[in-house]
Amino acid sequence: MISNVPDVIPIFPLPETVLLPSEVLPLHVFEPRYRDMVRDSLDTHRVIGMVLLQPGYERDYYGAPPVRDVGCAGLIARHQELADGRFLIWLLGIERFRIDRELPGAKSYRQVAINHEYVNATAEEQASIQAIRRDLLETIPRFIDPRVLADGEFGERLLKLDDAQFGAVAAQVLNLSGMEKQQMLESSTIVERYLILHEKLQVRRQELPELFPTDPENLN
Repeated sequence: MISNVPDVIPIFPLPETVLLPSEVLPLHVFEPRYRDMVRDSLDTHRVIGMVLLQPGYERDYYGAPPVRDVGCAGLIARHQELADGRFLIWLLGIERFRIDRELPGAKSYRQVAINHEYVNATAEEQASIQAIRRDLLETIPRFIDPRVLADGEFGERLLKLDDAQFGAVAAQVLNLSGMEKQQMLESSTIVERYLILHEKLQVRRQELPELFPTDPENLN
């Protein structure tokens, strides 16, 4: 994905929320420091870096608790400012980044200098994930409200997604945890990301057997 992510960006650390490239993430922003962050971002580059808080963050939540080194830059694609100053925003995941250093606190929110990290799939890697993608494509509709599937457009939209977009949708539908999504984000190849999705799909099959009835012909 082509982007103009600056080398210094604000970060929005949260304990369970991870943004993936190509994912659309709705957020409710209510803390004063993050309201400031959204306003400043809207006035400049519209970019916010989503990062996952490290365990134990509760002791220093209102300070600067440790975060994971790898995050995802998101573009504020849409926003709504509420009457009391809170924001509803929709972030579009643009690219992965690695924190180089945190800058001194000139703002009420945290800012970091980043190194841009891209995951560009080779033709061989794209070919190797197609079996997993087909399995996901066949299975994902089972987790969706039938009313959404009624007009047939959902399946058609899935077919048109590129591999990064499809992976982001699959992560949402399969309800990956924050740490599972972080593992996807930190994966060095798209193959590793799809293997995580494949493993999660197997877990979901075991958790929800009613969605995956066994064919009687396959029983011993």
